[in-house]
Amino acid sequence: MTSSPRRPRRIRAGLAAFVTGSILTSVLLVGCTQLGATAQSSTSTTATATPSVAPSEPNDSPCTLLDSATLESLIDSAPSGSEVTVPGSDLPACQFGDITELGVQVARVPAGEWAGSLPAIVDGLRALPEGTLDPAVMKQLEDSSEAIAAGAVTPAGEACGYFSSLLELQGQEPGTTRSVSYYPDMETAIAVTGQQCVDGIYTSVVVGKDDLADDTAIVDQVLTVLLQIG
Repeated sequence: MTSSPRRPRRIRAGLAAFVTGSILTSVLLVGCTQLGATAQSSTSTTATATPSVAPSEPNDSPCTLLDSATLESLIDSAPSGSEVTVPGSDLPACQFGDITELGVQVARVPAGEWAGSLPAIVDGLRALPEGTLDPAVMKQLEDSSEAIAAGAVTPAGEACGYFSSLLELQGQEPGTTRSVSYYPDMETAIAVTGQQCVDGIYTSVVVGKDDLADDTAIVDQVLTVLLQIG
């Protein structure tokens, strides 16, 4: 399958917001949905890592996903975690510290549960300028979101296919399973968001702290954490 040409950075940023926004707190979600923002991404479809924490079951408390050593590697501290609900959904997450200042937010749920947010994501995509989206991919997502809104149960593998389609709309290669992005861009980043949908499980990690532009290791660190807990 031939990939579509990469879209302008400001468009990719707006599209990225609708994928990553499902795990961001409300204050970051508002900023991410502005098309004037820019974003830079690093993606990987295959990688290996030795987990420092054994992956938990998707329905375990999300606060069991990260240990103190992992938090220290990301934000140089290990604040206690508290369970939260992702804004605009029923998906459980855990927030360590405050991601608008210094913190990490993490979630890991069955992909079928994540797919329940697809109708809201598609509604957001419809608000983008005409011509922004690949019409064939968008039609597939619209049809799927209508079925989900009507109560259809989404198989895990199919849900991860929707996730990959959203990343494809963002300008990534077809079949991409994970993505790590700066917000709003690498030079002025206030957060790094990583997410993946692999083996029927959706995982997301958001890191917020100052001086992310000077942290040359953060993208690889977030990707490693995704691999460890995914």
